[in-house]
Amino acid sequence: MEARFLSGDRGTVRFRYRADKTNEQALRVAVEKVNPGFRVVTGDSDTGTDIDFRVLSRRGNFHLDRGMAKGKRTLFLFLEEEGWRSLLVETRVESLAREFGWAVRVVYLEDEAARKQFAEDFKKAGLPHLRLYDEKGTFVAAGSSPGDLRDVLR
Repeated sequence: MEARFLSGDRGTVRFRYRADKTNEQALRVAVEKVNPGFRVVTGDSDTGTDIDFRVLSRRGNFHLDRGMAKGKRTLFLFLEEEGWRSLLVETRVESLAREFGWAVRVVYLEDEAARKQFAEDFKKAGLPHLRLYDEKGTFVAAGSSPGDLRDVLR
């Protein structure tokens, strides 16, 4: 079995594999052996369902303009810190972004400077917080969950 590492960032690891030649159960066992908390999702690597999902910032000041995706809407997800609670939110956001073809940028507010900037820039917004920008970087909508964004965009 061969699995090629594509990307990953403390909590999310993506592999591309050939569905016709890979024993998915063996892949699942191997990944879960490394960390029993990983959620393993398998499927055909040629489906093109992967999305542009990156961590933009963890500490210090963040710059949304540096995270804008070219040619598509960008969804910024603000979270207090990385962990299992955040991973659950990221999974729901990833599903929404895949559905609409958006890029996702995660900003963890792990230190005082990042939390202060978030409070000043977005006033009383609680966490998690999502902000959607169009292809030109213009603000479109905000919410505290993927459901909130769906409601606003309808």
